[in-house]
Amino acid sequence: MSQVLPAIPMFVARSTGLIGYAAARHEVALSLRNASFAPAPAFLTAPVLAGIDKLSMRWLRRSASPYVDDIEAMTHVLGFAGVATINIGYQFGCTTGAALDARGNPLMRRVLDCPLNGLGRGIEVVRMRGPAGDYLNITWPGAAGVLTATAPGRFCAAINQAPLHRRTQTPVLKLADMARHLNHTLKYEKGWPPDHLLRYAFETCRNFDSAVNLLMSEPVARPVIYSLAGEKPHEMALIERDGRGGRLYRGAFAKANDWQIALPDWEGRGVGRDKRQDNFERQVLMQRAQAAGAEGFLWVAAPILKAHTRIAVEMTARGEVKLQGYDLARGEQRARPATQMGQFTLAMA
Repeated sequence: MSQVLPAIPMFVARSTGLIGYAAARHEVALSLRNASFAPAPAFLTAPVLAGIDKLSMRWLRRSASPYVDDIEAMTHVLGFAGVATINIGYQFGCTTGAALDARGNPLMRRVLDCPLNGLGRGIEVVRMRGPAGDYLNITWPGAAGVLTATAPGRFCAAINQAPLHRRTQTPVLKLADMARHLNHTLKYEKGWPPDHLLRYAFETCRNFDSAVNLLMSEPVARPVIYSLAGEKPHEMALIERDGRGGRLYRGAFAKANDWQIALPDWEGRGVGRDKRQDNFERQVLMQRAQAAGAEGFLWVAAPILKAHTRIAVEMTARGEVKLQGYDLARGEQRARPATQMGQFTLAMA
C-alpha cells in the first residue's frame, strides 16, 4: 500500500511572530535540525554547532540586520544548538523564472535545492505581518530570513544563490576560496544577510517598485540573486548583487545560479564538472515550461529536478501559492515528492 504523504501546514504568526511560531513547532524544528546534520549523532554535533553559533551571532550582531533579536529569542525558546548556524547557512541552489500566465499576469516558478535532507517534508507556510501588510512566507521553524514569499497586492520574490567568486580556477582550491569568503564575511562584513534584506522588503515595501529599489541599493553581506514579480504585466525583475554593486534586468526571465552575463572570475553553482552548462540547461527547461504554460509541477523534471531539490513553488503577487516538498529517498538519484501539493491563498487587505 502506498504511503500517504503529509499535508503542508500553515501557521498564522501575525500576533506571535517567528518566536511564537518556533515555540509552537519545537518538535518539528528539532527533528529538522537533527535530520539536517545526520548521520552525525546529536551528542557530537551539538558542541560543534554551539561553537559555530557563537561565531555566527558575533557576525549577525555586527551586520545590518534588525532581526538578530529574533534569532536569539528563537535559540532560547528552542533550547538547542544550531539555530544561529542554520541562519547564516546559504547553500541553496535554485532555478527560478517569471513570465506571464494564460491570464496575462506574472507567474513565478521556482525550485529550491539544498543538501540538507528532510527540509522538503518539513516545509511550512507562515502568515506574517509587517508595517506594509501581511505576506505568506514559505519557511521552516527557526529561520529568521525569507527565501520565498508572496505579499498580495504587492509582489512575490525568491532568492537564488549567486555564483562563487574564484581567485583561481584550480578545482582543488575551490574549498579554499569558499573558506576565504566565509572568513571575510564573519570577520569584516557589515552588510545585510541577503535573506534578512528580503524579509525587510516584505515587511516594509508597499509596492513592487519600492522592493526593487531597496534590494538594489542596500549593501548585502554576500552575493545573491533576487527574483521579483508584481501584479502588473510589466512588473518582473531580476536583481544580481555581487556585493556593493548590482545589476537590474526587467521583464520575463529564467534564472539558475549564474549571472545573466557570465563573468570569467565567477563560477556558477551547479552539478557536474561543467556547472555553466548545468545552469544553462536548467534555464532552458524553465523557459520551455513558461512558453508551454506548464502547471501542476510537471515542469519539475531533470535537469531542474535534482537529488538536492527540496521545494517547488508556483506563486503570484495576488497571494496565490502552490507548493510541493521534495526529499531524497535512499538509493534514489533524484528527489521525489515528500508532501502533498499544497494550495494557499492570502486575500488582499
